[in-house]
Amino acid sequence: MNKKELDTLSEYRLIKPVEDIERLIEALTPDATTITFRHGQRLDLITQQEPKCYLLTEGSLHVNRIRDGLVLGTVYGPAILGMSNFSSSLDPTYITTDEDVRLGVVRLDDIFDILDRTQLWKSFSITLLYIIGHYHHYNLKMIAPTSYEKVRYQLIDLASKPVDVRAEINVTEFIHERTLLSRSHIMAILSELKTGGYIKIKKGNLVELTELPQKY
Repeated sequence: MNKKELDTLSEYRLIKPVEDIERLIEALTPDATTITFRHGQRLDLITQQEPKCYLLTEGSLHVNRIRDGLVLGTVYGPAILGMSNFSSSLDPTYITTDEDVRLGVVRLDDIFDILDRTQLWKSFSITLLYIIGHYHHYNLKMIAPTSYEKVRYQLIDLASKPVDVRAEINVTEFIHERTLLSRSHIMAILSELKTGGYIKIKKGNLVELTELPQKY
């Protein structure tokens, strides 16, 4: 992967179809069961071979890989999780809550009936394409040839979050959960970047990031 491709991936941002997602949530909510989940709970997207969707109006959730707990990403409301399981009875991911959150829970089979009734298949398709695009972008990032480039991507992602969100995130843990690189290796890279004046970290939180070097 050359420098131009790396720069493109670093700057790449998908446009979230908020209006379509909100339209879907509004149509699905009357048939959903609303449940409050506590911080740190694990939620499976398929139980007893029955796919389900979670409707998130506000707050955030982590998407984790089942086999090792790797954080694939953080989802912020409004969002619908589980939409891509319509052709599978086994999901390689699960959800974890990083705060107390109220979610609507609805069976995927029921969603299809609702889409037929409300004629919202276009909004469903647009939202599903957005989800697929995220997974595609994630896969491109994770084939980075060096551990530094993985750290670099995660720093750029973290720096794009609002200041109040970053203030609650330990930068080393954020990178570790998303790359499974050793904490000592991550801290060594961060130390070099701090020495070079590329980042500022205060009490474990990323407070400033300048243009990061392409190579380490």
